[in-house]
Amino acid sequence: SPINESNAIMGIIEMLYYFVIGLSAILILITVLNARFLDSLGRTLDSPHKTVPRHLVSILVPARNEQHNISKCLKALISQDYQPLEILVLDDQSTDRTAQIIDQFVALDPRVTLVRGTDLPYGWTGKNWACHQLSREARGDILLFIDADTILANGTVTAAVRDSVIIESDLLTIMPRRIAGCITERLMFPLIDWASFCWLPIRAAHKRGNPNLSATYGQFMLFKRAAYQDIGGHESVRGNPLDDFELGRRTKKHRLKWVLFEGVEWAQALPYKGNMDALKAVSRSIFPALYYRVSLLIVLSFVVLALGFVPLLMFAIGATTDPL
Repeated sequence: SPINESNAIMGIIEMLYYFVIGLSAILILITVLNARFLDSLGRTLDSPHKTVPRHLVSILVPARNEQHNISKCLKALISQDYQPLEILVLDDQSTDRTAQIIDQFVALDPRVTLVRGTDLPYGWTGKNWACHQLSREARGDILLFIDADTILANGTVTAAVRDSVIIESDLLTIMPRRIAGCITERLMFPLIDWASFCWLPIRAAHKRGNPNLSATYGQFMLFKRAAYQDIGGHESVRGNPLDDFELGRRTKKHRLKWVLFEGVEWAQALPYKGNMDALKAVSRSIFPALYYRVSLLIVLSFVVLALGFVPLLMFAIGATTDPL
């Protein structure tokens, strides 16, 4: 009967309501705990400690058609106070002025080296192949991968190396500040940051070896060279467009120490060139992060929709229901 159908629908909506309330409470708890336990990069700078060894650090930057960003990126890198340091920048067969701009920095600073990228082999993504080539050229005991659109604050490398050595991490990554330049970024970046901060319990992620409890940011990945080689480097994720997430997962699978710090004051990611570029980049990231499983995408979409619309639906129903 219509009354029974209506009661059934209301029952389902009420169940969704309590599901959303329970999930929201869990997310709030994770957020509160993360606010307490998520350390900022550079936490050991002011603490008394024995002298930290000065390992050679290789900063590795893949670049393809980055003429609008590469100059800002390299200006920040050559301003770093850490020594000894080498900066390897791979021009991935750019069709713009990327290579010429890198050459200007090579002439300006002997620590900067231009690496000419070779043709992409079958089965590789472009960025993974570029990073793999850079890793083969690097001489450092510590490998720092950053993107060409990432700007590091002064002292970032020193802070990261010191923290990494003192806490004995194998992979140290940070949450950067993302600069939004278009409507797509303004809409998506808060969602991405919310997903990372509210769904990932940082303290548990640091203590447990579960590879799913990790979030690694390609804008800043500081590896011990030995750890990078142990997990197979970028060659082990050659066809995966989400290399950063997968490298973090592989680090934990190999029982190595993965650490995530808050780093909005230390690194910032420049905006994409427009709405379409931003949408493509975000789209390429979401599905690999879910292990290419449609079922996980459907469940996640349902949960996000429920969190957003069930409270509004219950409010609307309550407002239109006759109190008598």
